[in-house]
Formats: sequence, structure tokens, C-alpha cells
Amino acid sequence: MKRRFNGGGAMFSGRERQSRLRRGLRVRIMLSLIISLTVTGGAFWFFHMREGAGPEALSEIAIVLLGAACFVMGVFGAVFSYRRQSRIRPDGEHGTSSIMTEKELPEFQRHFFYDPVIVRRHVKGLRTEYDDMELKTVCRKGYGQWARMRKDKRLFRACFLNSQIMGQGVYLSMNCKFINRNLNTLTIGGSGQGKSYSELLPNALNANCNYVFTDPSGEILQKVGRFLRGKRYKIRVFNVENFSNSQRYNPLAYVNTEKDYNTLVDALNKNIKPDKKSGGPNEFFDDAKDSLICALVALLKELYPDEPERQTLSNVMELLRLATQVPGKEGEVTSALDAMFSDLRQVNPRSYAARMWENFRVGGPKVCNEVIISAAAVFGRFFDTDELAYLSSADELHLEELAGEEKCALFLVIPQSTATYNFMVSMIYSQLFDIVMRKGKEWRDRHRLSDPQIPRHLSFWLDEFANCGHIPNFLQLLSVVRKYNISINIIIQGMAQLKGMYPKDEWESILANLDTMIYLGGMEPSTVKWLSEKLGKETIRQISSSSGRGGGSTSFSNTGRALMTADEIEKMSRAHELIFISGCKPIRTRKYNLKEHPNFKRCGEADPANNFDAGRYFHIDRIDYAALERARIGREELENYDFGRIRVKEGVKRGEPLKRAEKRTEEKVEREASDAAGGKAGGKPAGSIARISEVRLSEEEKRRRIAVRERAGEDLNLDAEELLFRVDLNNAQVFSGFRADYEFV
Repeated sequence: MKRRFNGGGAMFSGRERQSRLRRGLRVRIMLSLIISLTVTGGAFWFFHMREGAGPEALSEIAIVLLGAACFVMGVFGAVFSYRRQSRIRPDGEHGTSSIMTEKELPEFQRHFFYDPVIVRRHVKGLRTEYDDMELKTVCRKGYGQWARMRKDKRLFRACFLNSQIMGQGVYLSMNCKFINRNLNTLTIGGSGQGKSYSELLPNALNANCNYVFTDPSGEILQKVGRFLRGKRYKIRVFNVENFSNSQRYNPLAYVNTEKDYNTLVDALNKNIKPDKKSGGPNEFFDDAKDSLICALVALLKELYPDEPERQTLSNVMELLRLATQVPGKEGEVTSALDAMFSDLRQVNPRSYAARMWENFRVGGPKVCNEVIISAAAVFGRFFDTDELAYLSSADELHLEELAGEEKCALFLVIPQSTATYNFMVSMIYSQLFDIVMRKGKEWRDRHRLSDPQIPRHLSFWLDEFANCGHIPNFLQLLSVVRKYNISINIIIQGMAQLKGMYPKDEWESILANLDTMIYLGGMEPSTVKWLSEKLGKETIRQISSSSGRGGGSTSFSNTGRALMTADEIEKMSRAHELIFISGCKPIRTRKYNLKEHPNFKRCGEADPANNFDAGRYFHIDRIDYAALERARIGREELENYDFGRIRVKEGVKRGEPLKRAEKRTEEKVEREASDAAGGKAGGKPAGSIARISEVRLSEEEKRRRIAVRERAGEDLNLDAEELLFRVDLNNAQVFSGFRADYEFV
């Protein structure tokens, strides 16, 4: 660190200044010792060199005391000068920030590391000697047991494996009630700063909870997958980078309530094509698209309630293709999809799918047609591919197991170069949070607990958080997950990423719900500036000196400076990190060395033979096209669906189906027979049914009729029957008379 000049004096950074003062103190003490020895030696020499006289006993004692007095006075002056120059004002007029020292770490461990539950289990003398409250006091204040606890290696290992690793010597117990803080963490580090090596891998090797990892490129899965499997963890993998090494995930398998429909559709629309602008026509079309997709998903769930293999996103697209036209006048059917919703509403008046469809129809034919085209164009690019259709054809992740008592780890592997299919990961997070919270409430009711919580702690590690997609209601989730026994660890490369995802000061709401923040290093300007402000200021002693012909002067004054400036944070050693814990001093410590972990030898980082091969574990070689074809719903099957199979909720009066499917089938058969016999050339063929269509007056014919009525002095308003009426298209003679003056609706 460099020396900086301010006016006529000099001001040093805090660390350099303290080292200079300590070095000056040592030099002054050595000078005092040399001066005292010189004075004592000179006195003895003076007395011995006198002729005919020798020093008496009293003179020798006086000489020794003189030398000792010189030494004591020199030491006292050196200490006084050191304290005078390094002392911070008691009132802290410019700030009292400071970095936690190594001597303060044992006190930190008392408050955050030694869990009383584990202490009682491993220290025999404490099992009956203390109750829970007294044991907590022992861990936090010590008394006579603290020294013995610190020397117990078995106790340290047990507490270490039941903690979350923050850095070298800085560990937080997983017992949130003991540390009185949540375990939500924000980790900031640029590329190559050790986010995986120092944070993700060490905590995964602790194997003390259930895990959900966002794993770019699959590095974490490869290195700790085999170790966790050896610890009897159930390994679940969803890989959107390499579909052949992934288990299947069907989001519709977790849709059971009306709230689930909204969660699914919200995650879909916000991640597939997010709208950066709020308000205006874009927001209107997005809301209409939400109602459309929600209606289609609900319709598919109601049509095939006992066939989960049919409840897929690709079949939602099959339903969307039936909406080739939108409804015209109310109550008139103009598309196969509208006919299905009409039949459904007739059978089940309280159908959620039919209600959503009616909400969608409010926009009018033109708007509905535009929304249908937009939805087909956007969602078809993803759900019509064979790879994604097979990946979502069944559910093998079993997300509810993550909220159970069994050990389970879920790895969500995303590509580093593209975010095309990352919306699937966002849907997993959205549905997983809902499932976990619902299971927590069920566990509370079953065991009569005061707060909802899941039996085993669940830790989310959101690496490359900016690439995970938008998680709906993430701010609200972050504020309540602690009591559900859940922790969320966000990993980003800089504050600019978080501000880009959550603008308008929403990112500050995220920080308000994180009790721990770790800075591993980086050069992002807004991050280092924000960290410098977060560290605060310290009060230092400024030395000002001046000189001239008549002499010089030195003065001392208190001033404030940043505990670490932005350039000092940028130049911080790559082996060190900064840790901020709520209610504690900032900690500057070394990054955790993975090689010192007790389970290091069992991971893939130590030996490539310990790597996890997902392809061999899941045995996925190719897409089963036969299974895809069996699960796909054809257009003809949907048009001929028997709505008498529809289930109705208890208390809802069941209606009778209109049997329109059978009528449509008859029309199709007879029309094909008529076309084959060449009946369209002449009049209406025998045995054929009428093809009814609505026609209306052309604009030219309207003006002609109004002019005729005006000349005759009649009413100029045309009747509804004149403007719009029905004709049989099979009757060529009748239809030819209307061809010039009418047009199709």
C-alpha cells in the first residue's frame, strides 16, 4: 500500500500505519535498552579508572538503579508515543469500523459454531450436568468447560460436519435457532475466484442436509455425485445441456390445484419470452396468453385425469392447434376447441378450464386470434421438438422427496453458453418451493408443531443465479423460507447481475433477507464501491508536519477514512475473502482449502476415479419414439372425445353432454361420401346434410339498399335478418344468388 500526502502532513492506510507504529515501538524499546546499558557501563568505567579509588557497594547499586531507570523511562516513553499516535477517539467521531482479528475468532465460534445439541451428544460430562439453557450458556460464555471443549477434536469434527462453511475458520452451525440468524447467503466472485472450489464443493462434502444445486456444465455432479450416492443419497439429475444424461421432468404432474395452474403458467410466460416493458399492449397480450395457456392445461387435466402420460406440454400444443378460428357471436361454435369447451361447460358448470376460456374470449375475435397465433409461435418452438417432448413426457424427479425425511440431492445442469431451455429450471424452482411449503404445513399439522417446517434441512445453491431464469415471487419466498427449515445461497459474479434482474431497488430487498455475504474477489466497479461503503469508516490519527527557516512543527489530528477503499478491495489477495455476518464485524480470512476437508479424498477433485458418470447411472441412450407416439393425442381423438367421462366436483350438478362430437363425425362421413359421388357439381345431393354458413351484406349492397329506401321514404335502418342470415352451401342454386351481394362471416 502506498503513502498518500494530504497538505503538509502524511496519512497512511490503516494496516500500513499500524505496522509502522509497531516497528517504531520496537525500535524505541531497543534504543532505551542500548542507552541504559551505555549509561551503566560508562558509570562503571568512570569509577574504575579513578586513581587509588574503587567503587563502593552503595555506588554500584546507584549505578544499576540509574541504568534501570533509564530503560524504564525509555520504554514508558515509547509506549506512550505508540498509544498516543494509534489511539482511536472513544467517541468515534469519524467511525469505529474494524476487521475481526484472529484473537476474536474463538469468541465467534462460541456464538455460531458449537451447537449445544451436538455438544451434549459428544461431551459426556455435560449430558446430565447441564440442561439446555445452561448448556447454551456454556457454549457461548465458556466458564470452566470452554477450554476443554476447544481441545476436543471429536467435538470439533462433529460440529464442523454439521455447519455451513464460509471460509477458513469461519463456520456457521446449521441450527438456525442457536445462531439466531438465517443461513441465506450471497456469494460474489468473478470467474476463477473459487466459487466452486471454496464454497460449493466443501459444503456438498459435509452431506448434512438435502441439496438442490444449479450446476453449470455439470462440474458439481461429476465431483460429488458418487460421494453423495455412497452416503445413501437419492441422486436426481435434470440436464438441459445434454438430454441423454438427464431424468425426465413433467411440470404438469405437479399441477393439482387452481393455484398450481397459475404458478406454472406464470413461470412459463416470464421465462420463455420475458417482457422487459411493463404496462401497455404487451402486458395486455401477456395476460391474455396466461388465460389461454391456463385454460388449455386445465382442459388437458380434466380430459385425462387418470392418464399422466397424456398430460404433457406437447399435448397442450395439440389442443392449441384446434383453435384454428376464434368464436364469433356468443354461443356459436366456429372452432373445434371452442366446441370442446362448450361441451365441457355443459357437463361441468364449475369447470376451471371453461371459466379460463371464457375469460380469454372476452377480448373479442380479432384479439383472441392474435393471441393464439402468438402463443403457437412462441411455445411451439420449444414443445414441438422431439427432445423436449420426451424430456417432459414423464416425471422421474419426484420433487416431493426433497421435503421428506430421506436423503436426496437434485442437480440442475444448465449450459454456460445459451439459456434456451433454462425456463424448465425456473419451473422446477417455482413448483419445488410450493411443494416444500405445502409439505412443511402438513408436517406441522401431523406433529403439532408451532411453525411449519420440513423434517430435513433443504439447502438451495443457485450458482450462476442470473442464468437460472425468473423465479416467480422470489422476494416473498426469500423472506419466509427460514421457518420452513430452508436456506437459499445465491452465487453471482457481481452486483450488476443482481441489479439487472431486480431493478428499482428490488435487489435491496433481497439483501435485506440475507444474513451472510461472502466476497471472493473481482473487478466489477459497482461491487467494490458498494463493498467499500458497506465496510464503513475508521477513525485514524493524522500526522501533519511543517518546516521552515525558523524551525519545524508537528501536529496530530483525528480523521476518518474508509476501512478498505475500492482499490484496496480490488487488490486484495486471491487467497483471501471478506465475510459479512449480520451483527458481527467484517471478517477477512483465507478461502477454505478443499484439500483440508475430511472427505476430500472421496470426491472427484482428489481422484478422477471418484467421478460420477450420469450416463451409466441413468442408462439413457436414445429417445423412445414409440412411447412418444403412444402418449400423443391426435386431432381426431380430441374432436370425438366422450364428455360423459368428465368428473364433476362433489356438490356440482352434472349436465348432459351435447353429443356434438357424434354430429361432427356424421357430417364428416356424409360430406366425404358426397364429394366422392361428385355431388358438388349440381344441386344438393341426396342423402347429404346441409352445410350451414353465415353470410352478411357486402358494403356495396348495403349502400345500394339504403339509397333505394331513401328514395321510397322508408326507414333507413336495415333489419338484423337482412344483414346476417344463414344459407346452405351445398345448395348451389340458392348460393349462387347470394354470391355477388353477400360475403362470408
